[in-house]
Amino acid sequence: MITDAFILFLSLVLIFYLSDLLTRSLSMFAKKLRINSFFLGTMLLALGTSFPELISATTAGILKVNQLSIGNLVGSNIVNTLLIIGVMALIRPIRNIRKGEIKETIPIILSTILVLIFLMNGYLSRTEGIILIISYFAYHYFMHKSKFFEGKIITKAKIAKEMIVTPFTIFGIIISGYLVVSSSVFLAKSYGINLTLFGLTVVAIGTSMPELATSIASSKNNNSKLGIGNIIGSNITNVLLILGITSVINPINFTINTFILVSWLFFFLSSLVLSIMMINDKKISKNEGIFLLMSFVIYLTLIVMTR
Repeated sequence: MITDAFILFLSLVLIFYLSDLLTRSLSMFAKKLRINSFFLGTMLLALGTSFPELISATTAGILKVNQLSIGNLVGSNIVNTLLIIGVMALIRPIRNIRKGEIKETIPIILSTILVLIFLMNGYLSRTEGIILIISYFAYHYFMHKSKFFEGKIITKAKIAKEMIVTPFTIFGIIISGYLVVSSSVFLAKSYGINLTLFGLTVVAIGTSMPELATSIASSKNNNSKLGIGNIIGSNITNVLLILGITSVINPINFTINTFILVSWLFFFLSSLVLSIMMINDKKISKNEGIFLLMSFVIYLTLIVMTR
């Protein structure tokens, strides 16, 4: 068990480092193409920082421990919305949020409702997974189609480094993600911990480290738009793309329990509250950041109490 705990810790550290490397590579790629910061956050950075969740969830699907993947994805979104945005607002209030950026929160709420409907019978089929994947690409098409062609055309030589680094970091994340899931399953079973609970807490916080690192860095560098775009894009990616891919690999069959209900309710409410904050003040203040962090503590307390 000590060995598995060490493997889990080491794998999460490796995922954090490799995801940060992947994120910086994608950021440089987009910078060279002169792509809009918020668009970079919602699409390229979101995909990069969501790789740990993608690999962990798909590996859980292959190993047929979907309770872990459901817990990981829902828990990661709650960590993103409450903990990471709360920390960002404390470091530097997020100001001048534009109307188009506020609209980005609507698909999160709608996708949460869609997945809740699909999960009500305790089963997510391949067909429903395909619908989620299509919804993900539809979201990007309708929300960002005007931004796809804003970049600058450059030669391959100028992005050669990024083209080399990216596949190697992705491979490393795949291996690390497999180790995270396999060691998590062993530890959870050894200590009699519910797999969903383990995914909602330990694995969710661990795989959200890339978003946390990127968002803190963006706030310190006075580029909060990159961070907020990353969180919104990551949440959409988790709910639609990653959950969709996981259920296509292996349909998700699980028992609806208190952990799932409390977590999905928290995610839905936190997304709604975030939208209201952005609509009312066009910003997220330090006080609102404190509120989000307190909500995260309440969430963790409820999860532990329902064990």
